[in-house]
Amino acid sequence: MKKYIKVLLPIIIIIIAFSLFGCSNNKKLDELEKTVTDLQKQLSDKEITATTTTVAETTVTAVETTKPEPFAPEDIFGSDFNPFYDAKFPQNFNIYNANFIIGNPKFNGLPKYVLSMTAEGDKEETIKFLSKLAGIEDENSINKFIEEFKKSEFCEFKSTDGATFTIRKTNQKDDRYQYVEGCHIDLFVDLESSKAPGYITLVSDNYNINALSVIADYFDITPDFKECGIIVDLHKNFAEITVGYDIKDTIIVQQKMAQEVKSNWYDQNNGKMGLSYGMIDFEIMFDNKGSKIFVSERTSDTQTALCDYTAPEVSLSTLGFFYTEKDALCVFDDKEASIMVAICKPEWGTRPATDNNWNIQYLHEINGYLLVVWYYADEQKYTVQADKGSLTAKYDYSIETGEYGNEWTPDSDTVKEHFSTVFDTKDDDVFAKAIAMFNQTLKDRFDMSMEELYALPIK
Repeated sequence: MKKYIKVLLPIIIIIIAFSLFGCSNNKKLDELEKTVTDLQKQLSDKEITATTTTVAETTVTAVETTKPEPFAPEDIFGSDFNPFYDAKFPQNFNIYNANFIIGNPKFNGLPKYVLSMTAEGDKEETIKFLSKLAGIEDENSINKFIEEFKKSEFCEFKSTDGATFTIRKTNQKDDRYQYVEGCHIDLFVDLESSKAPGYITLVSDNYNINALSVIADYFDITPDFKECGIIVDLHKNFAEITVGYDIKDTIIVQQKMAQEVKSNWYDQNNGKMGLSYGMIDFEIMFDNKGSKIFVSERTSDTQTALCDYTAPEVSLSTLGFFYTEKDALCVFDDKEASIMVAICKPEWGTRPATDNNWNIQYLHEINGYLLVVWYYADEQKYTVQADKGSLTAKYDYSIETGEYGNEWTPDSDTVKEHFSTVFDTKDDDVFAKAIAMFNQTLKDRFDMSMEELYALPIK
């Protein structure tokens, strides 16, 4: 790099000299020489990252520019977007939701940020803290807020910079948040217009155009983000990005899409349609009166920028598994063949009440017996059980050691005899048959090994 600087310095001197054309006296030449000397010193003192190119045999330098990392949904709680990021809320406060919106006629199209939280415990102390956070120091005003809350279980006031603080008593029937005895708080901030582009970047970094490819023939899916918003909810674990489109022939578009697009569901009365793209579920709302179409994309991944997400060609859903959020299970059920496969991953949430930390469960009715095989990823083992009426037997198999053990009811010979009846065989390796059947079923049904199946995403 230094050699290029040495080559460039004479050229820089000439350029500066011509820029000072007509100023050729000694004094100005001395100033010019000093300028070049200072420039040389600055360049030699700093590390400059550059790439070099040759144009007409002249070496020039261009400073490398790197594209900034896109924002993830949860960044809405961070210092770039959260006006209350440095508020130092007490430990009894729990922030669970934030959202940004712009272009909504309800708010005159102005950008708005809302932060929602609960505060467990002493309601008076909560109101005092929030009053001070709002810049209100007058004790009479603060006491007025407290008295108002005692009477109506609600109070509202504005901060010194115009934010609105709304405080309500928590409600056990309100499922928006985890109930605690205390206060529910919404902080509304009218953002300066100059800050809106940054928030719109957060929206665009998480709006997935790939998801809309199936409807691209019906209207221009390129967003202008004049009317858009993002909601991130940590309690219900979702991010939702909404973008509005101005469409002249909304009714015609709705009719054509209803006839031609294969959707998950369609509500003609309310003008809504639901579709999926991998882990993104999106809803299309047709606003015929306002000549608009709103697209809302929703996902449970709040920590990854979603704009570049591409849905996998194969997932548990495409293989016929059905996810039940309540039990955090993905289930494949073939009633005709009396086969069921269930998958459970810790990262999916609350595990079933009856589980024993298994990750894959295989059930198969065979010769009047219910055969069950459990796979435990962390322990690298199988547990096999077969039941018929009051008869039951069980054993473990270690993948690492290749050994069978923990035979149950009442000893190894009895268990082996039991499984010989299950598979109607006299083979000595009868214990291996259940595990072999389990793996062969996965291969036949899904053309995958157990490890490959377990690695798949839900959608």
